[in-house]
Amino acid sequence: MPRWPKSEDEPVICYVPYRGGFIVKINGKNAGKMIASRRDAKAAVAKLRGQVRPCLTCGRKIISEGPHHRLCAYCRARSWDY
Repeated sequence: MPRWPKSEDEPVICYVPYRGGFIVKINGKNAGKMIASRRDAKAAVAKLRGQVRPCLTCGRKIISEGPHHRLCAYCRARSWDY
């Protein structure tokens, strides 16, 4: 059973029995690839917690890839209109 997050943006580790591994989800969406061990999944969650940041334009929570990635997909698409 997954541990339910305190907020929507918190990563959750889910076991996938038919694949024999774990997957990390945020807001019900996969946040990466299949992970073989629970220990590695916990390490991935710790890394993701540091990467969840607000969009600089609208404030939505996004998974940031680093200092260069701080806009959500919606705001990034809107910026091309100008």
